Amino acid sequence: MKYVAIVLFAILMTVLPNNFAEAKGNSPKFKEVTPADVKYVTTEDILLGLIRPKVEQIVQKQYGQKDLVTNFGRVHSAGLVHGFAKHENDDDGWFQIKMSVLVGEPPNVNMDGMVIRVDAPYIGEHRSDNIKDIQVDLIKYWKSK
Repeated sequence: MKYVAIVLFAILMTVLPNNFAEAKGNSPKFKEVTPADVKYVTTEDILLGLIRPKVEQIVQKQYGQKDLVTNFGRVHSAGLVHGFAKHENDDDGWFQIKMSVLVGEPPNVNMDGMVIRVDAPYIGEHRSDNIKDIQVDLIKYWKSK
């Protein structure tokens, strides 16, 4: 008898429509991304995309002009500088990036260079998960001749 009850229960579970609850919240609707939608970028592209506005401000200060056309040339080197805190309350590391930038419009384009210090919000003792906390400071700037 137990066997018949189990078989009947199994048949009923397979025949009856599924009544599963579907959560409907305020979650945003995202378009499904296809391979045709994805553009290949490098890690350098991602890095430069994060610091672009601040690098453009540095170039504008160097030339004393706003609305300069600035394009990134190349990142020559990037690395973590660690252990050079001057004071006990200083954070103990930053990223240092040596890069070139193209400034101006053709035919008057200059290839300038700079070394910048990037204090990311997740380096050091005072950690933050806010990407707006990225600080970019100029270490050295040289204009092409």
